[in-house]
Amino acid sequence: FQVPIRVFLDLSSLPCVPLSQPVELLRLDLMTPYLNTSSREVKVRICRSGQVTAVPFWFHLCLDDEVRLDTSDEASHWKQAAVVLDTPIRVRAGEELVLSVQHHRSNVSITVKQ
Repeated sequence: FQVPIRVFLDLSSLPCVPLSQPVELLRLDLMTPYLNTSSREVKVRICRSGQVTAVPFWFHLCLDDEVRLDTSDEASHWKQAAVVLDTPIRVRAGEELVLSVQHHRSNVSITVKQ
């Protein structure tokens, strides 16, 4: 049994180098919470060679057409989070990294498939 390491952070304050463009991992419908259980694989196109040490994530919450909460916004007091990998993974530009994303109730699990 292993629990993934998750940290809460401010990406704008860290010397990190993005190796891909942001991708959507999960979409939830807050009007039908009983349907919000899912499992999927997400392919991430690598645009810069390097070592993957963590998978950062954040959320955008749209309450209506005008009211939104975006935790990727540097001006917000909300922060981002990241799943820290046990072992860094070397990737090259042009490759795809496959993420396994599971959501059940209040738990979101993100793992890297090789």
